Amino acid sequence: MKEKGEMPLIVSESREELLAEVKKSAWDLGITFSDPKGFADTLFTLYSYFWLETAERLNRTPRKHRIAFLNCLQTAHFPAQVANTFVVFQVVKGYGCPVKIPEGTVLSAVPEDGGEPIGFRTKWDFWAVPSSIRDILWADYDADAVCRVYSDESAPSPEAFEPWCGVKPDGRHRFDMAFRNVLGGEGENLDVTLSMNVRLQDTPLPAGALADPARFRWSLTDWSPEQEDSAPEKFVRVTPKENGGLALSADGFRSKEPLACLSLELLDGSARDLSFEQIEICAEKSGLSPDAVAMGDCELDGNRFYPFRPILHPFEECGVFCGEALSKHGAEITLSFRLSVETTEEFPPQRKEAVNYKWIMRKPLPKPKEEVQEAFASSVKWEYWNGKAFRTISGKCGAADDFSKDGELRLVFDCPDDISLGEYGGRKGYFLRLSCGECRELYRLPRRVHTPCIQNARFSYRFLSPRCPERFRTVNFGDRAELPADFPVRPFAAPPCRSKSLFLGLDWLSGNLRVQMFAALDEPQEADEKLTMEILGETGWVKMAVDDETGGLRRSGLVSFLTPSSVQKKSLFGTERYWIRITPPEHSEGLKIKGFYLNAQRVENRVRHRKGVSLLNLPKSGVLQLSHGNLVKEWVFVKSADGAKWEPWKEFLPGDEFRWGFYKINRSSGRIYFPSQIFYRALKPDDVIYIVYDTGDGKRANVVAGAISKMSREIPCIASVRNPFPVLDGYDSETDEDLASRAENLLYTHGHAVTEKDYELMALDLCPEIYRARCVGGTPVRLAVLMNVPDSRVVFPRICRTLLPFFRNCGAARTAGTQIEILRAVPVPIECGMSVCGKDQPIGEEIEKLKEKLTAFFNPISGGPRGDGWEIGRLPTFDQILSFLGAGFPRLLISDLSATVLKNGRSIDLQKIMPGPFDVPGPVTVKVEISA
Repeated sequence: MKEKGEMPLIVSESREELLAEVKKSAWDLGITFSDPKGFADTLFTLYSYFWLETAERLNRTPRKHRIAFLNCLQTAHFPAQVANTFVVFQVVKGYGCPVKIPEGTVLSAVPEDGGEPIGFRTKWDFWAVPSSIRDILWADYDADAVCRVYSDESAPSPEAFEPWCGVKPDGRHRFDMAFRNVLGGEGENLDVTLSMNVRLQDTPLPAGALADPARFRWSLTDWSPEQEDSAPEKFVRVTPKENGGLALSADGFRSKEPLACLSLELLDGSARDLSFEQIEICAEKSGLSPDAVAMGDCELDGNRFYPFRPILHPFEECGVFCGEALSKHGAEITLSFRLSVETTEEFPPQRKEAVNYKWIMRKPLPKPKEEVQEAFASSVKWEYWNGKAFRTISGKCGAADDFSKDGELRLVFDCPDDISLGEYGGRKGYFLRLSCGECRELYRLPRRVHTPCIQNARFSYRFLSPRCPERFRTVNFGDRAELPADFPVRPFAAPPCRSKSLFLGLDWLSGNLRVQMFAALDEPQEADEKLTMEILGETGWVKMAVDDETGGLRRSGLVSFLTPSSVQKKSLFGTERYWIRITPPEHSEGLKIKGFYLNAQRVENRVRHRKGVSLLNLPKSGVLQLSHGNLVKEWVFVKSADGAKWEPWKEFLPGDEFRWGFYKINRSSGRIYFPSQIFYRALKPDDVIYIVYDTGDGKRANVVAGAISKMSREIPCIASVRNPFPVLDGYDSETDEDLASRAENLLYTHGHAVTEKDYELMALDLCPEIYRARCVGGTPVRLAVLMNVPDSRVVFPRICRTLLPFFRNCGAARTAGTQIEILRAVPVPIECGMSVCGKDQPIGEEIEKLKEKLTAFFNPISGGPRGDGWEIGRLPTFDQILSFLGAGFPRLLISDLSATVLKNGRSIDLQKIMPGPFDVPGPVTVKVEISA
């Protein structure tokens, strides 16, 4: 396998190969070699020795003579290759009109070596628009998926993406239903029943089907006018019921608003045609214990408490909290409890009666009997807080304010619409205040005090009629819409496309405007198909006239489109933009898009020169030296003999006669050779020869991304210019040495690609970026190339565009229809580990040097035992690594050496792996442990 820079051998065969060829020719002539010691065998063996001696002498021919000999084959030098790239112009922020960029606008870049600035020129006129791409999304109608891959609010610049695969899509569909009171409140747990009539594509669908967690997700949030995707939500458990409804339950949901939002999110696009003909919720719950019972600053036991103190006090009160029940506005609330009245008696103290002995023998007078006062809790009231004052609750049935006797009491009332959160006893929540009034019997003795005690207080609530949603809202791929709360309702919508499409959101556009952008793709495809572009207007999507260099987003190139006479900013995917829809051809899977760049224009490192020469100034040798070398293209004109017109001359090619009308040229040095016939005319002082030629800076023009940033002459309202990607395709003119090497290859291949070596040699000759090539025959023929460039992904598409058409028009591909596939060499990651100790010396610096040199040893271009890289299809062996370490670091004792490769997602020992036909060493990780 031939490599760049090798000087070809005139005779490359060994003596054994030469002898085999001679014997084969003799066999064809009827000469046999049956006796190894016979005359014929001895004669031909001597002949091979003489031929080998001659070949060695030929191979020792001085380099300059061999180059001159091979150049005599009259193969033309390859011209310099112009460095091409694209730049992006940015209009001054706030300027509202397009800006014209004239053809030939000169831009400059400062190379990394700090030399003279390198000039680039724009190729055509175009208009830079004061706009930028703010959003990039892809959509797939069949998969019911939309994914936002770029937004200027979240990413500083567009990143490479692979549409229609590999990325989790954004939320697809959500149906929000606003219910008043029935889902709201302060309850820790939700337990309701949802009944609905559902159809899917006009076919009735059981409501239980919506309980499938793989296809549907239910959640609860507070209803807000602008429901945000980031709003905290509580997921709802859904269970089918026997009657056809759904039981909804959730833990820890607290609603702050009367309107709560029940959301149905669609996870499966096959159900986007759902329609709802009826939706109702029934909610009831019983057995709710009070959240708390507070009296002053004290908290009482909610299962058993004295509402007016353990000994009845007048004008006493307490607060009974139950957020889950009392927050259900409009529901029927029932508070049931057992009332027990505890009685205590109090008498005045007995005073010792003084004895009057005067009357002791008399019969005592009767004493009046004292009346015992019966003290009961009176004027008992149940009240609620409405945010400003307490209001009395009127019960619907029963007497829940009679606290004079034991019994089971029930307070039934409709939860007021104005009940509000309040604070009582240092606690905040929904509560009822229980109070009593004045009790005069408590002020006199003897008395019997009847103290009420409440036990087993329980709240329950129920809505007497099913509740329907008050409002509907839908979210489809970011587009929010309010719907009337009418039935039937069809909330879900498909992506706004007919197949697979890309969407670009621009912040400014106007009518009848030619807009130009660059589409950068990672991997090229050969197909050349039509690209459809539309813009969203007032009446829908409007098709635009498109000039497309990408072949339907198959390769990188410029795309320009003409906007219709009227354009309008519209809301799509939840954002107001000027929306452009790009529909690539069918079978667009595998696209790898590096970005879309608005206001892009091609530039090239090309400078045009003009030179007129009279015969008086032309040397007698007929050799004209131009002022510049590295020619890209030239045009030579010579005045006709009568001086009436300029005649274009042609470059001399092998097979023609070097005569009038032809010239020879060395583009590397800038020398032009004219035939002697040019002097067969009168010598005049005026110009007879006129030459127009383009030159470039060759490899020097391969600048890094962002280097092209200056304009030689300022253009009003243009803020900046830059190249987003590095320039990689500039090359110098072919030198005599390179031409000699290519000529030797031409002698071998005869210009036909038939054998594997033919493909390799031709690839090396046609593409200077290729450092090595390896061909593997079969169907199709596969040719792997290893490129000596910083980013092979940028250059590889152009290599494919160069090699594939050439191979198809020569050799086996043309005659037998052989298919050819161009591949990149496959980098295989390698991890190398070892233990190291020094031979009685510090080894800190040695370790860093070892890591650096071992990493360089694995480099496929400049590594390897000889420093010329690794052949394609070969990986370093364990013995080669040991030999390199032993020779390069004799001061270190290396043990426990290990080397593994990562292939197909698995780590494999280097000694056990069989390299693939196109493998080369890839990224290397070196781990070194210092042992004692």
